[in-house]
Amino acid sequence: MRNYKQIIYLVGMWLACLMATQAQETTLKEAETAYTQEEYGKAIELYEQVIQTHGESAAVYYNLGNAYYKAGQIAPAILNYERAHLLDPADGEIRFNLEMAKQRAVDRIEPVGDFFLVEWGAKFRDLASADGWARMAVALFLCFLGCLVLFFFSRWVRLK
Repeated sequence: MRNYKQIIYLVGMWLACLMATQAQETTLKEAETAYTQEEYGKAIELYEQVIQTHGESAAVYYNLGNAYYKAGQIAPAILNYERAHLLDPADGEIRFNLEMAKQRAVDRIEPVGDFFLVEWGAKFRDLASADGWARMAVALFLCFLGCLVLFFFSRWVRLK
């Protein structure tokens, strides 16, 4: 009896996933159709609906960025290209469109640079690799233990 309940539960979950996937595909096709018909506002609404109901995807963020770009809304386009780039950093098309949108941005703000202590810290950090810093930490810890042993067990005051 218990096996039948598990089978029915699994089949129900499978059907629910199948229906959710079908609904997402339908909404995506509607958004693509609206985009090709140059109805960018409708495409934006549909892509945002897909993100809200079915979760994040690099492809959906990329298409949403394209729709915003075509609608002339550069800031949201850059935002969505950045989101797509975070989800799929190896995609060259996302990087290209992101750079194109950044070039078209009206209020280009040139970065001033980091605070000098941050730059010094980064240079110091880059002096060695992670393995090098780990070896140095182990060596310094062993030296510290040796100094503690000498301090507690030495009879000479000068050595302490």
